[in-house]
Amino acid sequence: MIKKKFEIIKAKNYIFFFKYEESETDLLHIFVRHLKTPDEAINTFLNGETVRNNKYNRYETTFKDQCIYWFWLDESTKKVLIISCFDIK
Repeated sequence: MIKKKFEIIKAKNYIFFFKYEESETDLLHIFVRHLKTPDEAINTFLNGETVRNNKYNRYETTFKDQCIYWFWLDESTKKVLIISCFDIK
């Protein structure tokens, strides 16, 4: 059986990639680490404010009490890899 590496979700003309946790075959990294869902991450991406973090070569978007770390897999085709999604207080 081939293990899937990413969950791919299309929303609002973007294609979002969510990595599966290495030690789990069917759980996403954002869920295992932070109990977050793709819907929460996508909502933050679409509605939040984004800054570029050059030190870590990523974007950071916050919306209400959540933050996502992400980067473009391919900006021209709007492919986004969500690295992490977590609560901020």
